[in-house]
Amino acid sequence: MNANSPLPSSWYADPIWISSGGEMDSEIIQAVSPHLADVRIKGVPSATTPAWALHVGWPEDADAEEIRARLESSKPLVIIDLPPGVDVKWGQPWIGQRRHTRQLHWDTTDAGFDLEELLPAHRLKQIRKGTRTGLKVESTRDVDRVLALHQQARQRKQLSSNEGALRPLLEKVLQSPHQSAYIVLSDEGKDMASAVFLHERGRTIYAFGGQVRSKLSGLASVMLIDAGIRDAVQREISCFDFGGSMDPGVDKFYAEFGAEKVVKWRYMLCSWWARPWLRLMRPDLFRY
Repeated sequence: MNANSPLPSSWYADPIWISSGGEMDSEIIQAVSPHLADVRIKGVPSATTPAWALHVGWPEDADAEEIRARLESSKPLVIIDLPPGVDVKWGQPWIGQRRHTRQLHWDTTDAGFDLEELLPAHRLKQIRKGTRTGLKVESTRDVDRVLALHQQARQRKQLSSNEGALRPLLEKVLQSPHQSAYIVLSDEGKDMASAVFLHERGRTIYAFGGQVRSKLSGLASVMLIDAGIRDAVQREISCFDFGGSMDPGVDKFYAEFGAEKVVKWRYMLCSWWARPWLRLMRPDLFRY
């Protein structure tokens, strides 16, 4: 992704995502269109959506049934997250899990388009309040600062995060011209929150976030999202994807930007002999 290249059709089709979680066997890589990672989940050989990727790189002309047949002969466990709005309607033995993301849409070709009218009045009020409070948004390519804030947020929520694998991924992402990353500084100049936005054809994705919990965290998050939306508009992108969240509180926060719910499908295939073990060790995989 060099500076002169057009926006990528899909960020998650880039090989950097696959390398972050291991690589597929060469035979499977050549045979299967989606970009999946070759990993082990609790000892079970698996083909999955790469770590930190919100979905797979799904070609527009993908032959879903051909891909299905190839996946069914690939690994004992397959987990594939489809892009928003895409559904292959795979039946048994696949398990379909209905999820969602939130998206904000606008029309930049409209002569009357006004960025200030895109966000609800209460969000604009929060942005102004954050500025008055002394919060400052600055762009960054500093991996250490972005990673530190991301890890703090994960640890606070007691969520696992492989810092060793995430660092090289972020190092590559932050060097791309098709991303923008920001940090919110407190009035004392301390890092409060961060966000990384990925810009692709037709969509900007809120891909990574992190923050130090404080009474101003909400304001900082709103200011970051505003920066990401402004970048999208500048690149003539007409959709901001909040990335989705299974946390009801976070989802409500996104909805209050006026973002609409868009269905995302996860399809999972699990061999009969692996199900009892994974239901015991990874029950979250079967919640749908």
